[in-house]
Amino acid sequence: MTLTIGTGPFGNQSSGSFNFDMGALKPHTLYFEDSPRRVRVVFEGETVADSKRAKLMHETGLLPIYYFPQEDVRSELLEQSDHSTHCPFKGDASYWSVKVGERVAENAAWGYPDPLEDAPPLAGYVAFYWNKMEDVSILANMEPRMFKCLISAVQRRCDSSLGFLGFAKWLQTEVFNL
Repeated sequence: MTLTIGTGPFGNQSSGSFNFDMGALKPHTLYFEDSPRRVRVVFEGETVADSKRAKLMHETGLLPIYYFPQEDVRSELLEQSDHSTHCPFKGDASYWSVKVGERVAENAAWGYPDPLEDAPPLAGYVAFYWNKMEDVSILANMEPRMFKCLISAVQRRCDSSLGFLGFAKWLQTEVFNL
């Protein structure tokens, strides 16, 4: 579930109730929170960002976006772009293209080096367009022995004739108890 679209608490189809007056909120809500997960971005087989300190931005009408501390982004794979945009709620965004070898994802990353005063503290963070990257992995924080058990189980199921959908159903019910 997302906080800001559809039936999320700040979405346009929310059916829940709060213990405060929703009129006190701004019409365009921004919520910036620490993520408890490790998040990795890959392009052309190279890890572009890998962080246990990513933050998640929830914004009215948009899907949540992960923002990575600049220290957790490989700056040597980013090329500053001339492209820029303005958001009335966050400020002016600067863009970078991601380049690995000869492959380039134009304007695939952005950040707000000088966000508006009312915006969350976005300076020093970089976000990525997921559809321009090869892979974005949200990794569970597991103990090493649990991770080894999961990998072993995955290998056994992948080697069987279950196929992908069968494996996904098995993983959902047997591993995550959903």
